[in-house]
Amino acid sequence: MPKHFLSCVPLLFALAISQAVAEAPGFDGAAAETMLRQTLELPAEYKLIVLDEQGAPLGFDVVARRMQSGGAMDVQRDDAAKTATLRVQPPSTGNSEVGEGATLPSFDLQDIHNRRIRNLDLAGRPTLINFFFETCVPCIKEAPVLTLYRLRHREFNYLAVTPDTKEEAKRFVLQRKLDWPVAYEGDDFIAAMKVTGFPTYLLVASDGRILGRGSGMDPRSMDDPARALGEFEKWVSDRIRQ
Repeated sequence: MPKHFLSCVPLLFALAISQAVAEAPGFDGAAAETMLRQTLELPAEYKLIVLDEQGAPLGFDVVARRMQSGGAMDVQRDDAAKTATLRVQPPSTGNSEVGEGATLPSFDLQDIHNRRIRNLDLAGRPTLINFFFETCVPCIKEAPVLTLYRLRHREFNYLAVTPDTKEEAKRFVLQRKLDWPVAYEGDDFIAAMKVTGFPTYLLVASDGRILGRGSGMDPRSMDDPARALGEFEKWVSDRIRQ
């Protein structure tokens, strides 16, 4: 079943686009298509379709400009049809996310081991929450780093939340070796948190205040787990000290 992964492209692609354009003023549509295919790890035989917010086809030169201006991208991959359809969204006109300084909304979730997880269960110490889904490429790449972080930092609560089914969530944990408690079918909590991109992660204080919200690790660090882990440790520690 196709899945949406908004920030898989906005985060990774926006970083790559801005760097490429800065270094190569002649950045063109062909380069944009190549970069998108690499970001999505799309096989050569897959057709890549790009549409605007009304469903009209877009050229890759337009995609590059849209991403530079802050637009997001909604991606649907159909492995049976060997296609990936990207719908470019206009830049956001406001920040509606539940972010730093807000209180974590109430939730009542079930994890893959049939344990109930609520706000009360996380009270008393800081918590890291990660939002992911099974086929999101950056979520897959970050899973080992998140596992390493938990092994090194037992002072936190941990919770990973996915809109996926229980079976899909279990498969992700098994294949990607994510050693976090995982809650499945968390659509209501995801909507309450206004998560529109995956991966997203939160650092929450012991009293439920949100100390930080991130949208994925630097893709340039993902080939070096030690570097990625160090950067994530710094992200957390900087916000804990605030």
